[in-house]
Amino acid sequence: FGFNATGLYASSAAFVLSGLASSTDAILVLANDATREEDRAMAFGLFQTFTNAVMFLLFGMPALLTTIPGAWKPSITIWLMYQLVLGLLYFALVLTVRIPERAGEPSTDAAAAATATAAPAPASEVEAPEEDVESQLSPLSSGGRRTQKVGNKPGKSRRATWMLSMLPMYSQLELAWRNKNLRCLYITSIFLFFSGDLTFDLGSQYFRDELDLTKSGTLEQEQTISVLSTLPPQLFVIPATAFTGYLAQQWGSLKLLKVLIPVSAVMTSAGVVMAIFPYMWVVPLVCLAQNFAALAGNVPLKHLVAEAAPRGRVGEAMGTLGMVGQAISFLGNAVVAFTPPIM
Repeated sequence: FGFNATGLYASSAAFVLSGLASSTDAILVLANDATREEDRAMAFGLFQTFTNAVMFLLFGMPALLTTIPGAWKPSITIWLMYQLVLGLLYFALVLTVRIPERAGEPSTDAAAAATATAAPAPASEVEAPEEDVESQLSPLSSGGRRTQKVGNKPGKSRRATWMLSMLPMYSQLELAWRNKNLRCLYITSIFLFFSGDLTFDLGSQYFRDELDLTKSGTLEQEQTISVLSTLPPQLFVIPATAFTGYLAQQWGSLKLLKVLIPVSAVMTSAGVVMAIFPYMWVVPLVCLAQNFAALAGNVPLKHLVAEAAPRGRVGEAMGTLGMVGQAISFLGNAVVAFTPPIM
């Protein structure tokens, strides 16, 4: 498309499509299912470690080569092909994943065989479809009380509940409402995500204002700010996530989350250092602290959400967490867009 308005729109559309998949943490759920239960806390840290490493290969490496004097600077087409190869390798690796059988759970083939050869249950033991529907009614609409049946026809309350269950996000909201632990974790994530998104959105402009580059900055200085705010955090957060996973394995994710929340609060406010020492070398330190502040939400919090989810609904619980994160990100962007002009 080229460097024009069409290319900008195409890039924005690609980001929207990629956000649909990345916000659900589908691969993280797959990693959770493929890992033994006693190793999952460490696995969440390792997952974030390799995710950050891939992000550096996709985005950090091209940015690094474009800023090093005398380094090879390939064309945009070569970089796109490079990222395409990494994407194909990613899907090839996903195809090799196998979910291990859990202790005490029959394999899929064994379960299918058992179902096929089992004798049919007596008619008196077979649940009527009406009971199956009623057993899944939500307490949100009936206050935890079952509606009374009249013959074999569903009542108005049950029909309204069924129609409500077809609405988007109803299942996710019901899951959060009925599970106290998940509800508390989602509320915690709101505060963590909102503060982190605000500092991230304001960071680039804040650095330029403090360094007096908004009006008199050169292109080289702008590129230096961009590199210093991305590459050092991307590199140092790789071992940090692995170490966070190790601590979650040793201490427990809940205890680690309680420790990291006040630490994250201090690191999120690290930008105030830039106002005291407005120097270029402070930029990577501030960005590194803000990336470390996100560790609480990326490792122990996500592991706790997966552990608190009801059996068979881990993907839904993680998707709800992603939905909360995207909603808070949108709210943070709106605050950034409308607040600075007023102030």
